[in-house]
Amino acid sequence: MHLHMLCAISSSFSSGEVAGMRRHDHLKTVFMSGFRCYKAQIELACCILRNASVLEQLIIEPRITDKVWAGDCSEWNTDLGQILPGVCEWAQVTSERFRKVISVVGASHHTTEASLAQ
Repeated sequence: MHLHMLCAISSSFSSGEVAGMRRHDHLKTVFMSGFRCYKAQIELACCILRNASVLEQLIIEPRITDKVWAGDCSEWNTDLGQILPGVCEWAQVTSERFRKVISVVGASHHTTEASLAQ
């Protein structure tokens, strides 16, 4: 499954709609682009991790891709250096919590290994 997200603002608002998500026992790999550790994104990712029993890997990419969004997304990606450490830390902690592989696209090899080693 591929999820491409573009959040115009960071907010602590969450609708809670993912709480009733059905099981996704067929999902083996989930890719989420535009993942910035916003509350609603974290809730969605955790719901997927909890409800996809055969999930082998969650791949998250903080960069917003222009493959899906019309126009130039480069202005949305100017703060990746500031966002990436927090995303990597979240991935490591969450990987340990759910005992699932979480890879962060754009992370250094050392950081990625740390999150996968657990």
